[in-house]
Amino acid sequence: MEQKYNIAGYCRISVDEEMDRENTSIENQKSIIEDFVKRKFPGSTMDFYEDRDRSGYMGLYGGMTVSDIHRKKGLKDKEKILDFMGSTELIANLFRISQTEEKLKMDDASSAEQANNIHYEVAEKIRKAMIEMGTTLPENLPTPEKSIQVIEREEIRKLRDSKQKLMLDE
Repeated sequence: MEQKYNIAGYCRISVDEEMDRENTSIENQKSIIEDFVKRKFPGSTMDFYEDRDRSGYMGLYGGMTVSDIHRKKGLKDKEKILDFMGSTELIANLFRISQTEEKLKMDDASSAEQANNIHYEVAEKIRKAMIEMGTTLPENLPTPEKSIQVIEREEIRKLRDSKQKLMLDE
């Protein structure tokens, strides 16, 4: 007799990606998870929880929405927020994401609302720590003029154009 489970599927999308694609990534993730569950756990029930990365940004950026951050940075429609962060801002966001993942596991979040609240609370605590330490808040950090991809391409081009032999070429 096959054992049946009540399975929770968790789908996450970066809002930057959501702006590029018309909300298809969550649906793709759901389809992949559903197919896997049907194959490996036939007859089991499924509930899906989604995180579209809004709550984390809002907690870290003092209630600013993705559109607010995008506007404040002066980004064009197709430009992604994460691609236009200096190291301090990027590290704060990566820390927010990693700690949220840990907290979601620890608290065994069982609803989308609970997961979104955890995202917001973790980000808000990181923001409060930044205020307490007197460091610059993410929305007040300078926006790089070039995206990380442009900088990467320029650096690769410089390396290729140089006469110096690279370690990878050996």
